[in-house]
Amino acid sequence: MSESREPSADRVVRRLHRTLTPHLSTDAPQSGAGGRAAAALRGLVNGVLGLAGVRLVRSRLPVNLEFDARLLEGAARERWLDVVSESLAGFAERAALEGGAGAIRAHVEDYLRLAPGFRVKQVGGGMGFLNGLKLFVATRLVSPSAVVESGVWRGFTTEVFHHALAPDARILSFDINLDRVEYRSPKQSLFECDWCERIDGLGLAPEDCLAFFDDHVDQSRRVREAASRSIRTLLFDDDFEAWQLPSDGWPAVPTASMVVSEWCRSHEEVEWLREGVRHHASWSAAELEATAALVERHEFLPSLHDETGFQPGSRMSFVRLRADRS
Repeated sequence: MSESREPSADRVVRRLHRTLTPHLSTDAPQSGAGGRAAAALRGLVNGVLGLAGVRLVRSRLPVNLEFDARLLEGAARERWLDVVSESLAGFAERAALEGGAGAIRAHVEDYLRLAPGFRVKQVGGGMGFLNGLKLFVATRLVSPSAVVESGVWRGFTTEVFHHALAPDARILSFDINLDRVEYRSPKQSLFECDWCERIDGLGLAPEDCLAFFDDHVDQSRRVREAASRSIRTLLFDDDFEAWQLPSDGWPAVPTASMVVSEWCRSHEEVEWLREGVRHHASWSAAELEATAALVERHEFLPSLHDETGFQPGSRMSFVRLRADRS
């Protein structure tokens, strides 16, 4: 859909995103042979199916079926819990977070019990079942008194935080468009703006705060913004390497991975084609190096695809900033 046909709220969001992510540019869709061939094939298939009164359409299922696909009690379920907990315990060790496989297994079981009842079960955008599990466990391991949530969408991650946090914890949620929010937590304060516009003065204890960024905005910028407020514990969704950007329809550039990447020190741009649209991203190696100096630790959460067979979702990372930034 061209921008001129988007609902007005969507046009505003995209313009704001371009302001917040100046490193990324997008050309108009190209009407090449590939696009014409795909359109012709769709027309041919639907023409044949139409004889039987059938038509192929894009799925609009309201839920991700993985939320309702689970093993019943038995040895196989115990093995599932073992391998998932061991993988997450490996991440906890690398990230220097306290929590062995036994404690993590209890967190995983809590998530499995809660997830089928979630009001928002993501499909067609947002985080899925496994990323929800990783976010839930990571939040339990960090155990913050407050979460800053930048990027709300329908409210799935808000619901994950609601269940993962202590009863008296706070959720400060920020999004530049709240039209699609379906879930709200009683622990939550909701703001329709970029997080930097309102976060100051909200009474946060930065040393006991977790900041989560799933907003498709320059993650190098987000690291610097958090550091300037002494918030040291961060989680990023959609944290791809530079050569993985084509996998994301709306990438943050640069990502946290790019901040700590030696490859991005000697290369400062990448171009790719996605669905007939040409994209270009560029960055400053010097700026990335300066941001990397703020980072004490950068660790990926495991995909859990090999352990579960479920779709892995986007790459999530844990970032710990240095206490001494001098």
